[in-house]
Amino acid sequence: MPKKSLSDIGECTRSYEKWLASRIPLIQEDLRLKHAEMKKALFPFMRATFYRWAQVWPQVCGDLVNNDCNDPFWPAASPGDVDADQDNVAVCAGDCDDARATVYPGAPENCDGFNNDCNDPGWPIPHPGDTDNDHDAWALCAGDCDDARATVYPGAPEICDGRSNDCTAPRTPVAPTKRPPRRWAGRALDLDCWRPLKWIDGRRVFGCVST
Repeated sequence: MPKKSLSDIGECTRSYEKWLASRIPLIQEDLRLKHAEMKKALFPFMRATFYRWAQVWPQVCGDLVNNDCNDPFWPAASPGDVDADQDNVAVCAGDCDDARATVYPGAPENCDGFNNDCNDPGWPIPHPGDTDNDHDAWALCAGDCDDARATVYPGAPEICDGRSNDCTAPRTPVAPTKRPPRRWAGRALDLDCWRPLKWIDGRRVFGCVST
C-alpha cells in the first residue's frame, strides 16, 4: 500500500484502489457497488475501509508480528520487532545483541567474554575480569591467575620460567646441594626448576629441567 498519511477518507480510498489496481485486475462495476454499499451503513463503510486503519495501526513491540500493513517489510516482522536469539527480548524492547541469547537488559554476567547486561553503562565493553588478554583461552573469571602470560593458566604444564604455570600455590623449589650460579649459559636461571642432573668428575651438575 502506498505509504501516505491521508486525512481525507475519499483521497485515501482512491489512493488505495489505485495501489490495488496495480497488483490485481479490478472490475469497475464491483467498485461502484462497493461505494454504494459504503454509503448505506457504518459497518459496510468500516469493513470497506480497513486499509485506512491499517495505515495508522501502531506497531506493538515484542509481539513478533508486523502490525502495520503499510510497513515496507510487511508481512515479515520489522527488523526491530524480532527475537533472533530467542531470549524473549526483542530489539525494540532493548536487546542490544540479538545474536546472543545470554545478552539482554538485566542479564546476569557470564564468564563468556561479553558484557551480558545491556543496561550496564559500560556496555559493550566486557568487565575487567571477563577478558582474555593473553589469548590462552582462559579469562580471569575462569581462574586465570596471570592474564598477561599465555603460559600461565589452570592446568598449564610447568615450564622453567620461575612461575607456577598451573595457577596452583607457588611451588617450593627443590634446593640444590650447591647453590647454582645466577646465570647459566647466558640466561637467568629459574630456581623453581633447578634440579641435580648428573655427576661429572665427582661433582653434581645442576641444570634447568621442565616437569
